[in-house]
Amino acid sequence: PRNHQHVQFCKLHAMPSSSPTVVGLCPPLRYVYRSGFCSALRCRCMPSAMSTPAERVKASGNEYFKKGKIDAAIEAYSECIALDPTNAVYRTNRALCHRNKGDSLAVIADCNEAIRLDGLAVKPHYLLGSALVVFLRYCCEAWSHVPPNDSTS
Repeated sequence: PRNHQHVQFCKLHAMPSSSPTVVGLCPPLRYVYRSGFCSALRCRCMPSAMSTPAERVKASGNEYFKKGKIDAAIEAYSECIALDPTNAVYRTNRALCHRNKGDSLAVIADCNEAIRLDGLAVKPHYLLGSALVVFLRYCCEAWSHVPPNDSTS
C-alpha cells in the first residue's frame, strides 16, 4: 500500500486512506472516496449495499443488461440516477447500455458526468475514449462525403 502520511478513515471500516480524495484500501479492496465512505457501499461486497432503493433498481438493471434488454436496463439505470444522482456507477452502466445501442453522444454525456462525479474511475474514461473514437470516425466519414465548396464558379 501507499505511504499513509495524511490519514483519513473510512467511517464504516475504520481503515486509513492516504489522501482526503481517495486511497487506502478497505477490507473488501475498495477505495475511500471524498465522502469518507469506501465504495463497498456501492457494491455487493456488503450486505447493506442492496438496502438502498437505487441499489435494488441497479440490480434489476444489471439483470436486464445480462438478458440483452438494453432499453429496460437504460430505464432502470435512469431511475437509479434519479434516486442517487451522485453515484458515478449508475451513469457508467447507462453509458455502457448506450454504447451497445450505438448512441455515442449519449455515451459521451453519461461518461463526462460520471468522470465529474468520480474522476478516478477507469471505466467511464475507457467508455468515453471509445465513444469519441466512434464519433470521430462517423464525423470523418460524413465529412468525406461533403462536396468541396467551389468558390470560383
